Amino acid sequence: MAAAQMPDSAQSAVVQAGGDCQELQQLHIYFGSQTGTAEGFARDLGDDAASYGMNVQVHDLEGFCPRSFASDVRVAIFILATAGEGEPTDNAAGLHRWMLKVTPEASLTDLTFAVFGLGDRTHANFNPMGKLTDGAMERLGGRRLCKLGEGDDSDDIVRDFQAWTSQLLWPALEKLLGVSVSTGGEHLGSESHLPDPVLRVSANVSTLPPEGPGKPADVLARFYFQAEQVRVTGVSELRQSPSPEEGLSTVQVDLDLSAAPGVLAGYVAAGTLELLPENSPQDVAAVLPLLGISEAAKPGDIGDLDCCITFVPVADGELRKPFPTPCSLRHALTRYCDLRRAPTRQMLTVLQPTLQSAAARERVARLLADRVAMRLLQHEALAVSQVEFWAAFGVERLDLSAFLLHCPRQRPRPFTVASSPLASSSRLSLCVSLTSHLEQDPSPLEQLAGLLQARGIDLCQWPERPARWFGLGSKWLCTQLRPGDSVLARIRPSASRLPSRDVPVMMVAAGAGVAPFRAFWQELSAAETARTSPAVLFFGCRHPDIDWIYRSEMTAAAASKPSNAELPGKASLAELAVAFSRRGEEGIYDPSGCCGEHVQDQLSARGAYIRSWFQGHGVMYICGSNQMAQGVLEGVSKVLEGGDLELQRLKAEGQVVVESWGEAPKLPPELAAHGFRAAGQSEAESQEAKVATLRLARSRVVWHSMRSSLEVVTVLLSGCGQPERQVEKEKEKPFNGARMDEESGSEAGPSAVIAPQSLSDFSVSDDVYLVEFYHPLCGTCQEFAETFAALKLALGSSLKTVKVSIEDAAGEKIAQEVGATDEGIPNLRLFYKKSEIKGALVMANEDPLPSASDLKARIQRMLGGPKDRYFKSGSEEV
Repeated sequence: MAAAQMPDSAQSAVVQAGGDCQELQQLHIYFGSQTGTAEGFARDLGDDAASYGMNVQVHDLEGFCPRSFASDVRVAIFILATAGEGEPTDNAAGLHRWMLKVTPEASLTDLTFAVFGLGDRTHANFNPMGKLTDGAMERLGGRRLCKLGEGDDSDDIVRDFQAWTSQLLWPALEKLLGVSVSTGGEHLGSESHLPDPVLRVSANVSTLPPEGPGKPADVLARFYFQAEQVRVTGVSELRQSPSPEEGLSTVQVDLDLSAAPGVLAGYVAAGTLELLPENSPQDVAAVLPLLGISEAAKPGDIGDLDCCITFVPVADGELRKPFPTPCSLRHALTRYCDLRRAPTRQMLTVLQPTLQSAAARERVARLLADRVAMRLLQHEALAVSQVEFWAAFGVERLDLSAFLLHCPRQRPRPFTVASSPLASSSRLSLCVSLTSHLEQDPSPLEQLAGLLQARGIDLCQWPERPARWFGLGSKWLCTQLRPGDSVLARIRPSASRLPSRDVPVMMVAAGAGVAPFRAFWQELSAAETARTSPAVLFFGCRHPDIDWIYRSEMTAAAASKPSNAELPGKASLAELAVAFSRRGEEGIYDPSGCCGEHVQDQLSARGAYIRSWFQGHGVMYICGSNQMAQGVLEGVSKVLEGGDLELQRLKAEGQVVVESWGEAPKLPPELAAHGFRAAGQSEAESQEAKVATLRLARSRVVWHSMRSSLEVVTVLLSGCGQPERQVEKEKEKPFNGARMDEESGSEAGPSAVIAPQSLSDFSVSDDVYLVEFYHPLCGTCQEFAETFAALKLALGSSLKTVKVSIEDAAGEKIAQEVGATDEGIPNLRLFYKKSEIKGALVMANEDPLPSASDLKARIQRMLGGPKDRYFKSGSEEV
């Protein structure tokens, strides 16, 4: 999974430079990061490159300058995350805009580049920023250093990155720059690292030095400075039978936005709100002895934790702040330091020379020299905290200033908005479930200690862990947050929004996944214009008397009657279908779940309705865990006449929208394959898990959903008694101007989503083709999508629609041939017998973009002839 597949046509662009480079070229590493992961990868890569003797600079894309990039940069590596539902990260927005607008005349023929993209394969739009950048650099003349790398956050993104760097990037750089990555070299990096600012502490804020001008130190610090304080007005339990100590709690958090204009301005139903979680008082108290800090001896006293702190620059240097100051030490440790995360390589590099114990210094030095051991200790599934790490390495005291400056930063967590501004303009609600799991017995930390010992790193005793592990953000919201508290928040866009057209809406959720749909039914209820198409909610939980959250609201929304009997769509929900997975016979709770049902069962029971709603251009939204979403998608594919291929088409057309989240991270293969057994697991189950883990470690599964074909390629690299290679592939269907129904052989409609390969594909029939050139990441294209969809409803059988993405090489070639890329996208054109008819209907520079009615009139003027040949009767208004 580390290295993405690359088309054969692109192989020639891969650099095959010799190793006779006499002069080191400067290596530029750019990162686009939202939560800090991509930035961490970029900085680690920069440190490694410098240690190998490479001349390196690491750049935050916030300051990206196209002109200097084109003129000064010769070797560039991009480490790029994707934010939200496929958008660029905030700091990469400038690069994104430039790539969409730049023309091939802005040549990058002197550039050698490599790209690693971070994403989540559970999302419909995986790693678009990485793919866009990789394609744009090549389109502008750059030479690809190695294949595009892709990291999957739903699996093991660290492993993906390490595989890409070790197998592809480092060997390519070794050839290009003539520096051996095995022997190391003198640090020749020319990056001017700013010295750490100096910590100042005082019992009174008035005695601190005055706050001077400064900039955020990194991506996460920028969030701390830009986000807004939002007041909590309510925290209410939603389950009928909660048990927080067992991890069973779901709460609604209400926030007052009246004093947060930025969040208020972006507030939309089912949007995304980022919140900065806080460490628990227990976690803060546990780290105090390590920092030599004392709490107040009694209420009213001022202890070390209540002192005020700030940072000042060294001499007259530039000040880069890790977080806003002045603030109390308690505030800094509670809000800005991620105490539940193991130290980063950068933190260890800074603190290792300052450790008092020679034995501890030696242990940390050995760890820094062993990348496998470092990866194991930092693995998300182990969740090694700061206190656990330093105790295991025999460290009793750390420098407070270095700890505050280099401790992993607390990352904001995204939550789906569970309310609509139409219901309450300044009150925003969230729906959050507590995340937890029982700790395994024996602890994986004990197994880890044995593996590290075998690698020459002898650890001290691990601190004892509680029997149950809780997620930091969910525990903070479900058990610590109180009305009157303030939280740091920022709004982000989301793809989960009601369609603007009056079409059927199908909402499928389990548990707290109902959050966006609560916003939807509030929106439907408060809308001024009634919808005639049905809105149906499929909801799943364990038992109606245990965890049916929003039960009264759901039933009230479904039971609401229209004020006008002629408008049956006025009700918020036309139907409510609920599935209970743990309800046994006579309604008794059955933990086995053998008699229960799931939401996909309710979907299957309404298969005919589902098909008719999709045919009526309906949209299905799915929200829940990855496992739940996958089960629902499998159920939907069985309902559809076209099966998986039809489902892929619906997803590509935006008629199926999935928002899901991952389960608990898996153990590293090194631990799972060494006989580790979870609590309650038999020897046979453990052996089965071991084989499965080995098989997973030795195989890669890559899913491609391209046009109207589904290709599944599974390569088993070795072992486990499996064939060396298994390939299952359905041949792509040629473009023929219309999608054919496999069973009946009839045309499925006037729309084609199969991508043409050349202009000659438009000469296969006597039909006229309405072609939209677009890019999946173009914001204007996304705005125009609904207009294009509305226009399609009015088209007759002799006018076919085709969407051509310029992200694909074939699509870009066609767009260049007809001049669409010169005019910008979206770009709408008419073709007949391979020839274009009178130029573009829509160009990107139109402001505002034309409506569907305007387009219909333009098409009629350009085509002439009988009106009913191209448009359905009665379609004067669209």
